[in-house]
Amino acid sequence: MNKVSKFLPILFLVMDIIIIVGG
Repeated sequence: MNKVSKFLPILFLVMDIIIIVGG
């Protein structure tokens, strides 16, 4: 569970970058 807690913010950051680049 601790691993997911650290991975989630990174996942949101990557999705944000994809939206900015894709847009």
